[in-house]
Amino acid sequence: MKITSLQAALTAGFLCLGLGAIPASAQVTKPAESTSKIKRVLLYNKIGAWVHTDGISDVKTVLTRLAAAKGFQLVQLENESNITLNYLKGFQVIVWNNNTDGAKSVSNVTARAAIIDYVNQGGGWLLIHGAGDHYDTWAELKNTIGTKFTRHGAQGPAEAVLDNDAKAHKELKYMVQTMPATIRLTDEWYAFQNSVRPLAGVTVVATARPAGTTGIVMDYGDGSTDRTYIWAREMQKGRAIYNAIGHGQNSLMAQADSIVPKLYWENMRYLAGDYQNGCTNRNASNFDSTARVDDTSCITTSISGPGAISRNGITVVKGAQRIRMNLPHEGRFTVELRDIRGTLVWSGIQENTSEVQLGRNIRPGIYNIVAKAGKNHLTQQMTLL
Repeated sequence: MKITSLQAALTAGFLCLGLGAIPASAQVTKPAESTSKIKRVLLYNKIGAWVHTDGISDVKTVLTRLAAAKGFQLVQLENESNITLNYLKGFQVIVWNNNTDGAKSVSNVTARAAIIDYVNQGGGWLLIHGAGDHYDTWAELKNTIGTKFTRHGAQGPAEAVLDNDAKAHKELKYMVQTMPATIRLTDEWYAFQNSVRPLAGVTVVATARPAGTTGIVMDYGDGSTDRTYIWAREMQKGRAIYNAIGHGQNSLMAQADSIVPKLYWENMRYLAGDYQNGCTNRNASNFDSTARVDDTSCITTSISGPGAISRNGITVVKGAQRIRMNLPHEGRFTVELRDIRGTLVWSGIQENTSEVQLGRNIRPGIYNIVAKAGKNHLTQQMTLL
């Protein structure tokens, strides 16, 4: 049985075609911490209004311990005098430490513009607790967070519940992967003007709910029962996370085994692009130069020859073209052989193999060989002689 293509491109001996994005259900291993992009982190400590003394101290302690444990440099700033765009580009992540009253925390207008430019051009911005109490004084900060602090109840136990939107997100799912579905904490629980879920570029990471104690988690200003509490926001080429956990006290963050340091670390990894998925194969048509984690979306299919064709592992004809499914990445797809009326003649699963193992008793004729990955497919017409 010989195989020849009806497409003239095959007479040249090679054709490369690409499949589209693999469904979100495709599994990719979470990148190891040793591969993290995080090399330098800026911790900004200038406070414009109310000072969360314990929280500020605890965040400093947590970030200092993380720097030692994870191997990145932590630089702390007490004012904005050094802040320029070029300076900020030396950091993978900048962290705002309970900085109430946005404009007074960064009083220099040029510095404020540099921060927004840094994020829009690809930087990562982690805003903790008091940064949400921005007093409406810095418009770009308010727009980034998408809401503002309105009030809080008494300190006490409540829960941050991981959100399905984060679990389904192509990057954030890795950030929350090792977190418990419900994080129970004793803290000062913020209420905000509105839920941020409907806002453009926002993915909710966690919502707040009471844990059997009334008056701890308060209603939002717009009456929303969707108490969004931790969320990520895409900003042009960069991203930000607002994390309302961080008031301090209650030995919440200083504990070596606390979930909060782990949460901050995962927040920073996402912001730095550790979980930025895409096609990492430079030979694929959909290669993504910014991608760090291969998401199997760049499966390519090629048909080349000459060579022998394998049929159930048996070489049946010498000198014929070989059907080759080129899989540069981890994953699988279905291969189908259909006649010109669309009737399925044969199908099989390709998984990191080099040849299609055709079934027995396939009659000579014109066929379409179809490679499928989820909703995406590639069709190449062939003649079997």
